[in-house]
Amino acid sequence: MTILPSSEGASMGGDHHSSEEADLSMFAAVLSSMHLERLPDFASEIRSRNRHPQDKILPGKNGCSVVSPPLYGSYHILFTIKFNDGEKWLLKVPATGHATRHDRICASSLMSEAMTMRLLRDKTTILIPEVYSFDSSLSNALNCPYILMEYIVAIPLHELWFDNQCPKDLLEARRARALEEIAVAMVQMGALTYGEGGSLVFAEGERDPTIGPMRRMDMQAMLDRLKTDDSDETAIYCEVEPSKDPKAYFQSLADWSRSPADDYGKGLHHLLRHFIDWMPCSTHYVEPDFVLSHPDFDIQNVLVTPEGNLRALIDWDGVATVPRCVGNERYPAWLTRDWDPAKYFYNPEQGEDIRENSPEELENYRAMYRGFIGKAIIATRADKWTGDKEFNAFATITQNSLVIGSLEIAITDPVSMPDILRKVFNQLKCHVPSQPLSDKEEGDEAKSKEESIKKTDDEGGDESSDEDDFFLYDIAIALAAGELDDCRLAIIKSGFQAFGSETLNNQFQHHICHGSRAQELVEEVLLR
Repeated sequence: MTILPSSEGASMGGDHHSSEEADLSMFAAVLSSMHLERLPDFASEIRSRNRHPQDKILPGKNGCSVVSPPLYGSYHILFTIKFNDGEKWLLKVPATGHATRHDRICASSLMSEAMTMRLLRDKTTILIPEVYSFDSSLSNALNCPYILMEYIVAIPLHELWFDNQCPKDLLEARRARALEEIAVAMVQMGALTYGEGGSLVFAEGERDPTIGPMRRMDMQAMLDRLKTDDSDETAIYCEVEPSKDPKAYFQSLADWSRSPADDYGKGLHHLLRHFIDWMPCSTHYVEPDFVLSHPDFDIQNVLVTPEGNLRALIDWDGVATVPRCVGNERYPAWLTRDWDPAKYFYNPEQGEDIRENSPEELENYRAMYRGFIGKAIIATRADKWTGDKEFNAFATITQNSLVIGSLEIAITDPVSMPDILRKVFNQLKCHVPSQPLSDKEEGDEAKSKEESIKKTDDEGGDESSDEDDFFLYDIAIALAAGELDDCRLAIIKSGFQAFGSETLNNQFQHHICHGSRAQELVEEVLLR
C-alpha cells in the first residue's frame, strides 16, 4: 500500500484533524481489525464499477494510494484516497466499527446516513458529498462498516468566520454570503416532510423510506463511565422510538434521559419537563410537523470557498426527522452559543485571538439569518400559501428555535442543562404578567409573588445574581419535593409562554429587509 504525505489531505476541512495532532486511542480497536492494506484495490474496483461508460479512464489512472496520516473527527476516522489521475475520495469509518462494539443500532444508523445523503442529493440541490459505496456490516473486504464518498476540496467555515487577518468589511460580506447560501440549502430540506420523528429506514432496493427509531448519544452514560476505571472513550448510543407529534418527541427524549440524583438536579429536571409541556412546538398551519434536518448543524460541518460560497454540508451521522420547530429552519448552532453558557467562552480581552462572537454580534447574525431564511421561504413556498396565518407560521420557526433548540440541548446534555435552564428562567422573569393570574391569590400576597419573580440583575437577567440563583434553587427544591404552589407555577408558566411564544408578526418584513441589506453588502464588497 502506498502512503502519501499528510499535506495531500489537508483541504477536506470540517471537524477533522491529522492523526499526528492527538492520541487516537479511541480508534485503536477499529484500526487493528480493519484491513487497510486492501483499501487501494478496493477503491479502484468500486470506481471502475461505478463509472459511466462514457467516462474513459486511461490504463493505470484508476490506481490509487492512501494519504497518511488519516483524518479524524470526534467519532470517526477518515482515510483520504488519491487516484493516479488526481481525483480523491474519502473513506469514513466509525470508531465503533469493530466486532466488540458494532451492533444493530450502529449498523442501522450508518445505513440511514448513507441512504439519506443519497436521498438529499436526489431530491434537492443541497451540496452534499456523493456516496459511492457503503456497507453497514463487517462482512466486506475491509472488515469494517464504512461510507466511501466524494472528497470535498474546501475550507471549514470556522477558518473563514474567525479570519482576523481579513479586512472587517470583507469578512462581514463573506460571513453574510455563507449564511445566505446555508439558509437557501436548509430551506430546501423543508420539502421532505414526514408524519413521524425518527431515523429514515430504507428497505433493500427501495428509495422511499419509512420511519424507525432514532439513535441518540447517551451523554449521561458517558459521564457515568468517567467515574469508573473504564478507559473506553467511544460513544455510547441508545434508541428513541418514533414520535407522532412534536410534543411527544421532546417528552420521549426527556423520558430517555435520566433525572439527576440530587434534589436540585431533580427539581431542574421537573422544571425542564414543565418547559417542554409549555413549548410552542407546533407550527399549527404547517403540516406535517416533521422534517429532515442536519444532525449537527454546527460550524465545523460547513465547508466553503475562501470567498464564503457554500461547498458542502458534511457529517450526516445520526440524521433523522425532527419537529419542524427545531428542524431545517432553526438557527445554526454557532449563532446560538450564548444560549449554552457552559460552552460559551466569549472574552473581549482575548483581542485578535478571540474565537467567539460577542452576544451583540450573535444577535445581529441571528437577525441576518432570519432575513435570509425569509427570503428563501418566499422564493420557494409563496405559491403554496393561502393567507397570512401560514406565512406567519413559517416566519416564527427560526425565531422560536432559539429557545426551543436550547431546551432540546438541555434535555439531552446533562452538562449544559443547569446553565441553559438558568438562562431561560432569567429571561422569562422579564415577561411575567403585571396582574395576578389566580383568583385564589389576592392583594399584596399575589403582587409580592409576581415581584419576586421579576427580580433580575442590572443587565436584564443574562447573568445570574446570588438572589436569582437562590430563587431558582428554591423553585427547583420545591418542585423536587412536590411543594411548589399552583399560583407560583402559573406565574412561571405565563412568563415562559410570553417569552417563548414571541413571534415576528409585523417585524418579519423588517427581517426580510435585513437579509436584503446583507445581500447588498455581499455584492458591494465582493464585486469591488
